[in-house]
Amino acid sequence: MIMVKKLKKKSNQREDTIELRVRNKLLYYMINGLGSFIQNLRQEKTIKNIGKKIYLMLKKNNIPFHWHEVITNYVVNPQKAKNPDHEYLTLKIGNHYIQSSSVDEEKIRKLKGNEFSIVIGGKVSKTEIKEFLDRHSELIYKLYDLLDLQETNYLGDPSFDEHFLTTLVKDKQNITLKEVFEFVGEDIDDSIDYSRTRGRIRNSKKLDIS
Repeated sequence: MIMVKKLKKKSNQREDTIELRVRNKLLYYMINGLGSFIQNLRQEKTIKNIGKKIYLMLKKNNIPFHWHEVITNYVVNPQKAKNPDHEYLTLKIGNHYIQSSSVDEEKIRKLKGNEFSIVIGGKVSKTEIKEFLDRHSELIYKLYDLLDLQETNYLGDPSFDEHFLTTLVKDKQNITLKEVFEFVGEDIDDSIDYSRTRGRIRNSKKLDIS
């Protein structure tokens, strides 16, 4: 798992370099056919047809799908068109790609319950991935809040077996942990106090499976 650092704003030199790199990538696409493709799409009568043709073009040319919004804007509203944050990396909630330049807070709140992920659309280094996450750490933490993601609580004890086995027997009050360990062929230290683990599991939130 890659940890995201919530960093204070540093020099914009690195961000400017990436912005220039992405802009050059778009220019490369424009020169090699995207420009005429966009002109032709402006003759389409519906957004649905525009979106479908852009999707097929991206797939055919192996261009990451998070460029879809960028190209759509160049077709229907070029004045508001923004380049993506990265050529191959983007954030995604459910089926919706997230760009730092166009975060709709109300729309994101409605996406609560969807998976929040980072999408990798090309070969990039671990360093590039880490830098992408660090550069967008404030946005990521904002999305955490908008999606109302739960806090992660880590069990304090290092013994997975203890928690796992206690969970197995939590509803069988007549079975002791010692008996369970004997059943699975594990040694147990009688001096170990399991009350804290039992209490934690007993008070834990049960899943709603109705």
